[in-house]
Amino acid sequence: MIKAKVYKARFRPFQATRYLNIAALKKAKKAVIEIGSIEAAGRSATLAAEIRNGAIVQIRPKPCRNCAKEKAPVKAHRAELKKVSLEALKRVRDRGLPVVRLPIRITSAQSLDFPDPGPIIILTWNNHGTICFPIVMPDGSICDFCLNGMTICIF
Repeated sequence: MIKAKVYKARFRPFQATRYLNIAALKKAKKAVIEIGSIEAAGRSATLAAEIRNGAIVQIRPKPCRNCAKEKAPVKAHRAELKKVSLEALKRVRDRGLPVVRLPIRITSAQSLDFPDPGPIIILTWNNHGTICFPIVMPDGSICDFCLNGMTICIF
C-alpha cells in the first residue's frame, strides 16, 4: 500500500551560492546548479535549478550519491503510485498551500534562497519512499517532481 503525506519543507541554501557570478548566470543560455536542500520528516533532498536567460525555469530534487538507492515500485504499483501522488498534489492545491512559482528572475545571489519553499510530499511503500517537490509552472499548472524521476502535473 502506498501512502502520501504532505509536510512543510525547510530550505537550506548552499553557502556556495553566495559566491556565484550572477552576471554570468544572467547571460547563460542554460546552466544547472545545486542551490540547496529541502528537509521534512527526517528526509532530505538536494535541489538543482535550471537557469535559462537569467531566470530559474526548473527546480528538481536530485538524489545524492551517498544515500541509499531508492527501490522503484514494481510495475504493477506504478499506477497506484501516480494515483496517490496525484491525490496528494490536489490536496496541496485545494488547501492553497504556498508553492514555489516559476520562473524566478535572478537579480542577486539572494534570488536563489527560498524563505518558504512550501510543502513537500513524501510517498512511502514497503519501507521505501520518495520525496516530491511541487512547483507552479508558468502555464499555471502544478507539477510534482520526485526523486524517483516521476513527474505528475495538474492543471
